[in-house]
Amino acid sequence: MKHIFLNLLNIFKKLNNKIPTPQNKQDAQNTNYSLKNVSEMEKLTYEAQERSQHYYSLHKDKLKRLDPKKVDLSNFKERHLTSTELYFLKYLDGVNVNDPNIAGYWTHEYNINYADVLKQYLGQGLLVVSDEKDLHNFKVAELKQILSEKGLPKTGRKEELINRIHDNFTPDELTKYIKSNEQYYKLTAKGKEMVKNLRPSATKNIELEDKCYSLILDGKFNEAYMEIAKYESQKPIPRGLGVDWGNISKNGLSKNELINCIDHMNLEQDLPLSLKKYQKHINACVILGIMLGISYDKILKLFLRICDVECDKQLIYEAIVMNCIYYIGKRDIYSYLENGVEKYKFITSLDENTCEKCAKLDGKIFDVRKAKFGVNYPPICKTCRCTTVPYYDDFDDCDEVEIPK
Repeated sequence: MKHIFLNLLNIFKKLNNKIPTPQNKQDAQNTNYSLKNVSEMEKLTYEAQERSQHYYSLHKDKLKRLDPKKVDLSNFKERHLTSTELYFLKYLDGVNVNDPNIAGYWTHEYNINYADVLKQYLGQGLLVVSDEKDLHNFKVAELKQILSEKGLPKTGRKEELINRIHDNFTPDELTKYIKSNEQYYKLTAKGKEMVKNLRPSATKNIELEDKCYSLILDGKFNEAYMEIAKYESQKPIPRGLGVDWGNISKNGLSKNELINCIDHMNLEQDLPLSLKKYQKHINACVILGIMLGISYDKILKLFLRICDVECDKQLIYEAIVMNCIYYIGKRDIYSYLENGVEKYKFITSLDENTCEKCAKLDGKIFDVRKAKFGVNYPPICKTCRCTTVPYYDDFDDCDEVEIPK
């Protein structure tokens, strides 16, 4: 990793005739590292809040269409259900029909057409309305309460508790627990079979994930990002404040982001033997995860769904975190170069979890062109939480630190 910056610099120089440098302090202050217009940010925040409140009201109104009594199946035409609609089908199991407490993200994130999908679920025989609750929809505490009435053991996982109840209670005895004056959505046998193989997804949109993942593996980074931008532009509440996803869906990645993606696919980490053959897949999942704006946990979900790997999840998670840090670090270096930043300041999270190497680097000043991953640029260690910020000589009197070759 010590020589990775030289490769980055060479690629950058090839695609840029020259690296710009700031002409004066004013140029430096005009970089993207300072907030140019606080009032504009406040305006965007206010608009986002207004929009959020509007879509919450819209969500409540849309839920009124989730009414099985209003579903007319006389001219029903079956269609293919998307992965998002299958995830919602699974979500509906056990939901109260008269008072459906549906999370708002199904409206503003996944744009579910409630009337249409409910018609498909009922028409395809995937869902019914019942006055009986499935034991799988009970909370663990409720299952333990049922077991306690017969003095049965209350230890074990949820599935074990359910099996213990079925083994020790007759159908008539169970009636008083599962029968209700309320009505609930309940998956049929066909519905359960339909969602049986659904694995945890980062976005609940497997079609988008798989398409973009394949494009990234093929080196078609722009095409992948434009697909994501198109998806974001169609959301009622798109990700990011003031982001023009419609424009991005036409233009794709910036030059520097494209360089970073190309270079990142060649990243080689110090991985456990069981993960080494998955390096390219980890790289691709991290690039996709960053394009999607998702967390480390969700990138892990993405990787585990796509690659059936027999390896400790914690090891995979740590590999993904470090991989992301490399990607973000390279992106910052490109940004420094593009904006004429010649030096950076090393910032460490100082607490009981900080390693000695990271602690020693806190506050030190380094030359951007001499940045070396693992030496004077994050990540320094396996649990590195360090970062860097631009540094200008006239900001303070700190001395630049040279790293021995």
